[in-house]
Amino acid sequence: MATVLLNAITADLNVPGGTSDLEIVEFDVSPYREIRGFFGKRGGPEVTITIQLIDPSGHHKGDVIGVLDAFTVEEGEPFSRSWNTPGLTLRVLVSVGAGGGAHLEYLAFVAWES
Repeated sequence: MATVLLNAITADLNVPGGTSDLEIVEFDVSPYREIRGFFGKRGGPEVTITIQLIDPSGHHKGDVIGVLDAFTVEEGEPFSRSWNTPGLTLRVLVSVGAGGGAHLEYLAFVAWES
């Protein structure tokens, strides 16, 4: 079973305060059975990450058809989470509350081939 790096944003990402649903990345996970996301943050208010399920084809291509997960990344220890993949395209969004901006140190996704 091979591990594949799907996407990584390892450069610092500054997100202004009051930002809602800033699209960070969109990628196809249909060939994979499981993915894991890794997240790190420092400074500023909490950051909400939302992972949307996107219709990859058909009549509603590109439309949001559901949410795989939504969670908050706090400052401090690195955070990761795994998901069984639904065979669709995923879109990752970031939201930051009012006040100062937040600083994401990294965001990466890896997958395991079926």
